[in-house]
Amino acid sequence: MNNAESMIEWKDNHISMMADSVEPIQLYSLADVGEYVSYYQVEKQGKASILTAYGIVLFVYQYEKPTLEEVQNQLLSACHFMNGASSNSPFIQTVLLRMSQCISKCKSANEARTNLFHEAIKIQIEWELTGANSMN
Repeated sequence: MNNAESMIEWKDNHISMMADSVEPIQLYSLADVGEYVSYYQVEKQGKASILTAYGIVLFVYQYEKPTLEEVQNQLLSACHFMNGASSNSPFIQTVLLRMSQCISKCKSANEARTNLFHEAIKIQIEWELTGANSMN
């Protein structure tokens, strides 16, 4: 495990991340997250994967009272954006697939958003415990 990868936290409406500085960086948009995913994807794949998962959650939670169809469309938009930011990294592709699959059987927007949040937490825990070997 890389300790820097564990220094990513979900806050109420943003992501707090320790980067190469002493102070945490606050990420409030998918564009902010995409910039760091692009930067970290080669040397810090775990950090990029965790940021991708939480970036999707951040994007989906920016909308108040969406319908299930709106959540599905938001997820699709976020996945397309993150795919471009990651240059088709296989680790990021795995995250995007997992995030998409975790809402495939949801019956409500609330259930879908909750599942996305839980899946992001699972991805972070897997990286922190074992690294890329457990990503599936």
